[in-house]
Amino acid sequence: MNKTPLLAAVVLLALFPGAALAQPIGPDVIVGDLTGPSTWGGNGLTYALSIGTTSCNVGTQPLTWQAGTPVHPVIGQNMYRLKNGRFEMVGMSWLKHGFTALQQTLCGSCNAYPNGNALGVGCSDPYSSGLNGQQSGLGPRHEVNASTGVFPMPHSQGMPAASNAIDRRLQVSYADLDPSLNAGAQYFAEGQYIHVEDAAFGNDDNNSSYRRVSVSGGSGNYNFNWSGPTVQQQAAIYAWQAVDSQVNIVTLDVANDGRFIIAYKGTPIAGTSNTHWEFAIHNLNSDRSAGSVSINTGCTATVSNLGFKDIAHHSGDPSNSIDWTGSSTATGPAWMSTQTFQQNPNGNALRWGTLYNYWFDSDTAPTSVTIGLFKPGSSPATATANLAGIPALPQYQLNSFNASLDIGGLLSNGSAPATTNAAIGATHNINFLSFLGGQQWDFASGNYPLVPRSSCPLSTASGQIINLDLTDPAFSTWFGGTFSNGPGFSNFNVNFSSPFAISLSGQMAIIAPNVSDGISLSQAVRIVFQ
Repeated sequence: MNKTPLLAAVVLLALFPGAALAQPIGPDVIVGDLTGPSTWGGNGLTYALSIGTTSCNVGTQPLTWQAGTPVHPVIGQNMYRLKNGRFEMVGMSWLKHGFTALQQTLCGSCNAYPNGNALGVGCSDPYSSGLNGQQSGLGPRHEVNASTGVFPMPHSQGMPAASNAIDRRLQVSYADLDPSLNAGAQYFAEGQYIHVEDAAFGNDDNNSSYRRVSVSGGSGNYNFNWSGPTVQQQAAIYAWQAVDSQVNIVTLDVANDGRFIIAYKGTPIAGTSNTHWEFAIHNLNSDRSAGSVSINTGCTATVSNLGFKDIAHHSGDPSNSIDWTGSSTATGPAWMSTQTFQQNPNGNALRWGTLYNYWFDSDTAPTSVTIGLFKPGSSPATATANLAGIPALPQYQLNSFNASLDIGGLLSNGSAPATTNAAIGATHNINFLSFLGGQQWDFASGNYPLVPRSSCPLSTASGQIINLDLTDPAFSTWFGGTFSNGPGFSNFNVNFSSPFAISLSGQMAIIAPNVSDGISLSQAVRIVFQ
C-alpha cells in the first residue's frame, strides 16, 4: 500500500477539515439544462406542453439507470407564474420514467459508463421534450416516495390510460396562460429528478433546476420560448427571490424525511398599520407532506384577508384538490387540509414537487412557520422554521440579575423549559437570587406544565413572560400576589423532596424600579417526581 497519498489526505483534513465536504459522495443527479418545449394543444380549457431535461451526474459514482426496475430516475415537470407579487404553481406533469442513459458532456468531462445502464461520473443524458411528453412513459406522482426515491414497478398500475392529447402531460389552464389576462406576468419552467441511489447518499436537495420562459399567443394556441439560461440545482421558487430582492427564503428539513422551501414577502399597506404577507411553500421532496400550515404572528396581532391557492392533480391521480380551510387563531393565521391522512390517504396535502400559496394581512410581522405533517412517521408530527431577518423571541422567560430562580443550577435557554426530572424521595436544591435586596417579591406555583410564548401566556409590556398556567386550579402565591404583603427579599435556598409522584411549577417576581415594567420575572422552573 502506498502510504504517501493517505498521509497527504490526513494532513489536508487536519489543516482544512472542510475539504472532505467539497466533493459530493456517491451518485448525484442534477438537471443540467431545460430544453424544448413541445406543445400538444388543448382540451376544454387546459393546455398541455412538455419540457426536455438534460441530466448530469455531478457525483463520484455512476448512477444506475435500468429500465423495468425501480433503479432508474423519474422526472417531473412544473410551471410557475409570478403575477402581481404572487409566485404560484400553475401546472405540473406526471413523471417520466427513465429507461437508458447516454454519456454526453454538457456538465464537463465525462467518465463514460460502458452502456446505458448507468450515467457515468461527470456525464450528461438528454431527454428531449418530445420524449418527456410521451404519455405511455409517464407515471403518477403518488406512487413515488421522493424522500427515499422508492417506487413500484411496473408503474401506473390501476391508473386510467391517456384518453386525449393532454393527459399525463404538463397541464396549464388557458386562464393562467392567456397574455390578455396576465399582463406583466413572468413564467418559469422546472425539472426535477428523483432517484433511489441519489436519495440514499443524501444528494437529493439539488435535483431541481428552473428556466424562465415567455408565453405568447392565445385562444388555446400558445407559444413558449426560453428567455434566460437554466439555473442549475435550484427549485423554481428561488426565481421569485432572483426577480425580487425583498423576498426571503428559508428551508425546513424534516428529520428522516425531506425538505420544504418557504419563500415570503411583506408589503406595507398604504394608510394603515398593516402589512400584506405573501407566502409560497414548496415541498421539494418530503414524502410525509404537509397537512397544515400555521404562521406565528404573536398573540396580540390583528390578522385578516386570509387566502389560499393549491394546484390540482390530474389525469386520474387519486390525490384530491379540495381547498384547505383558513382561520385566524390566537397565535396567527392557520390553514389545514379538510381531511387527515387517517380519514383519507389521498386527501389534499402539500405533496412533494408542488407549491401552495398562503396570504394574509397583519399589523405584526410573522416570526415562524409551523408545518403539520400529513403522513405519520418516526419524527415529530410538526416541524417549525424561524423566518430569516425576524429575530425569534424566547419561548420561556430567562433569569436576570434582578430575578433568578433555579433547581440545582438548571437554566432554560429560552427555547426549552427548565424542567427537572427527579426520583421520588430525592432531595433537590431550589435557589432564589436577586441583586434587588430588600424589594418586595412573591413566588407563584402550580401543578400544570409550563406554557411557552407561542401558546399566548400572560406577558408584560416589555415582553417578559409568565410561563405558569394561570388556569391551573392549584395555582397559588406565597404572599398574595400583590407585593404589598411580601417581605423584603434576600437570597436564600431551600431543599425540596417528595415522598410520592407529583409535578410542581414555579416562578418568582420582584419589584424592580430599574425596569420599565416595574417588576422583574425569573425563569419558570418545573420539577417532576416520578
